[in-house]
Amino acid sequence: MPIQEIKAVLSIFQVMYRGVYYSQNSSTLFFFFMPLFLLVAAMLITWLATPSIIYFTKKKGIYDVAELFRKNHNYGISRLGGIAVFIGLSLPIMYVYTLFPDSKLKYLFVSIIILFGMGLKDDIAGMDARTKFLIQIIASGVLVIFGNVRLTTISCFSDIYVLSYPFSVITSILLVVLIINAFNLIDGIDGLLSVTGIIANIIFALLFAYLNQYELVIICLAISGALLGFLPYNLTNAKVFIGDSGAFLVGLIIAFNTIKFIELRDEFNNSLLSFPFATALAFAIVAGPVFDTFRVFCIRIIKRKSPFTADNNHIHHRLVTLGLSHVQTAIILAVLNICSILLVFEMKAFNGFVIIAALGGMLILANGVLTLLELTYHLNSKSVKYSVRKYG
Repeated sequence: MPIQEIKAVLSIFQVMYRGVYYSQNSSTLFFFFMPLFLLVAAMLITWLATPSIIYFTKKKGIYDVAELFRKNHNYGISRLGGIAVFIGLSLPIMYVYTLFPDSKLKYLFVSIIILFGMGLKDDIAGMDARTKFLIQIIASGVLVIFGNVRLTTISCFSDIYVLSYPFSVITSILLVVLIINAFNLIDGIDGLLSVTGIIANIIFALLFAYLNQYELVIICLAISGALLGFLPYNLTNAKVFIGDSGAFLVGLIIAFNTIKFIELRDEFNNSLLSFPFATALAFAIVAGPVFDTFRVFCIRIIKRKSPFTADNNHIHHRLVTLGLSHVQTAIILAVLNICSILLVFEMKAFNGFVIIAALGGMLILANGVLTLLELTYHLNSKSVKYSVRKYG
């Protein structure tokens, strides 16, 4: 990296640090500057670390060759970008723990390390699906049982039901594993996982800030900053993939945010939010990846295949098949994600169950429209081929 760019980065750090330092006497200013400082720090650390990861993998010949057919590239690309994201994320999380030593964020970091190690092993040498699933359960169990990050109640219509401890633990672990895999599975085209992860975490950061949950705001902004620093290398003509080591981290933190947000019941009573509405809103934030995962798994099971069998049937693959670029596809799915969130806000007066049902209906309708577009595209393609054979 040129000396001028390094000096510019250091200048940004200096300005941000001064803002944090001089705001320590004011809690309001401190909790404004600190998350912003850590977001920029995570972004710059990841941005600076990624070129070294790319250089190292090129030198060692560590490329993503096995899944080029699914990611629409005809050349080998490093899939160790998760290392840079992990580095950019770790420093802010460790600093947050020094600010809030009584919190149980250490268990989140333990789970992050477990999943990062497993993902790194898978990115370099591969790992069978059963082993990955088992390790995901272990990492989720650490977060749920020791960190006490779990669903304790559920909302159905206007009623709220308290879950027994065993059922709460099992449900929470399954939810964490589901979201981890859902976000891992959307890492099939350039930039999609990063853009989706940034949107989800920024929305959660705003919600947590509204509820005065500053340690959670910092976690959201730290991962958002890391993904922003990684995105330039992954958006168009990708130089590096985030890999399982990075995708698992994104999924884990979003699962963590989802449960923590739903469980802020006492804060909802003193705000404009309600518990059923908050549950629907949390679902809307993760709805796109979770819906696509359910859809693909159901199709694979119907075809008597393992639900973990890789294929090109994800929504992002289908959009690319229609002729859209990776960037266009990522933008369309990001807009759909934002529309899901806006729909929930527009239906705030309705029951939470009704909102979730409407959201599911919208996603099913969008999938139906995509299916019709595919049929039209294939019919037109066959018509063109027939014309070429007959008259060409």
